[in-house]
Amino acid sequence: MQTIKWELTPYCNLHCRHCGAESKHKRKILSLEENKIIANMLKEQGVTSIRFITKETCMYPHWLDLFDYISEMGIRIMLITNGTLLTESILERLYACNIDLIAISLEGISSKTNDYVRGEGVFERIMTMMDIVRKMNHKYGYDLPVGIQLNLTQMNWCEVDDMIDFCNSLPINVLSIGSVIATGNAKFNREICLEHKQAVSAAYKIIENYQKIEKKQFFLNFKLFSTYETIYANLINNTELLPTVHKCSVVDSLFEVMSDGSLCRCNLLEDEGVISDEDLSAGSIYDYDVNSEAVSEDKVEKWLGYRNSGFCQKCFFREDCNLCLLTSQRSEELSEQKKICEEYYNKIMALKEMVYEGKCLFGINERTFVKEYKDYMKLTNAFSGDVTFYGKDCDVIRLLMQTESVTDLEKYEELIVRLLLYDMLKIKQRIGDFYDKRKHTHSKK
Repeated sequence: MQTIKWELTPYCNLHCRHCGAESKHKRKILSLEENKIIANMLKEQGVTSIRFITKETCMYPHWLDLFDYISEMGIRIMLITNGTLLTESILERLYACNIDLIAISLEGISSKTNDYVRGEGVFERIMTMMDIVRKMNHKYGYDLPVGIQLNLTQMNWCEVDDMIDFCNSLPINVLSIGSVIATGNAKFNREICLEHKQAVSAAYKIIENYQKIEKKQFFLNFKLFSTYETIYANLINNTELLPTVHKCSVVDSLFEVMSDGSLCRCNLLEDEGVISDEDLSAGSIYDYDVNSEAVSEDKVEKWLGYRNSGFCQKCFFREDCNLCLLTSQRSEELSEQKKICEEYYNKIMALKEMVYEGKCLFGINERTFVKEYKDYMKLTNAFSGDVTFYGKDCDVIRLLMQTESVTDLEKYEELIVRLLLYDMLKIKQRIGDFYDKRKHTHSKK
């Protein structure tokens, strides 16, 4: 799928304390006909999905007409919005658009916590909108794909215990948990920011409560976790959080079409000064070629130079990982991120040692599909895709699937590590005779 981001307007009806998109660049706005031309160009270039991002899309006067037009072209649409301008008549139009997702931002589960960040009355307006969605889902007989993007802050720390139950009562399909970073307006409102360890602690409580729900109405996702953190959480909690390797849209050339038709590599970086304006600019949409090399190799090498030192050098995902340039170009944040990655990598390796000591077992994750052939085995999971193992590797995987089996796993350390880091294993706690049997086997070595 070829995806591009699009900012239809440089304006927003809110002035959130944490917003990272308070750009000083107030570009002009194009007409509906001009934006239709851009949509046609994107279609011809092979774009199949558009994310409408930053500012507030609903403030563009013709946004619904444009959505109708894009939908008829067969291009998929994701709308990121504060939700305050969504009315019943607007939602009727969005049902007809067959929209992929409406992602609504929320900063708490009460007026007190949310409105401190987003402004007075915002929480009530979003809840009213949710009531309308609930009514319309019943009317149409299917769910409008709605998600909540909820940031953990100092303000809503006190609500962590109740977040899952509250969100499970809403007509949503996905809950994405993030945290506020000190960029944009948040640089001047640091009292709302949580330390990373605080955010992780809250996240684990959220996971615990999510696991207790019998009828889950939504999928849970964490934006605040790095890859190793997500893998570790899945291993010890038997959850199915989807790990994502850090991907910077600038490095990956996921352009943003700005309101005046210009192309920008990242709107959030414009006001930060960590990347030169020359590097950020990508010219005009009218010169865009989806198949051309958008970023020169020397620029990419310069941006990713951080991978040549510290933990990055031995990271399993080194070649695929591109940190956000806000993080990777600011030494303090980069150092902190490397520490986090290494800490959780070591925790995963410690779990491996616990297996060797007979304190716990590995088993194949339930969301991993295993297909056996004559001389090899193919494992498929949501994170890694297809991974193929041959020969004796297959025997070890088969033993891991038989939870009561005991084998000399230390001979297959490399294989075990690969399975762990591909997030294909889970940790199973066992008690009783198995412990004694495994411990006795290990002590003979």
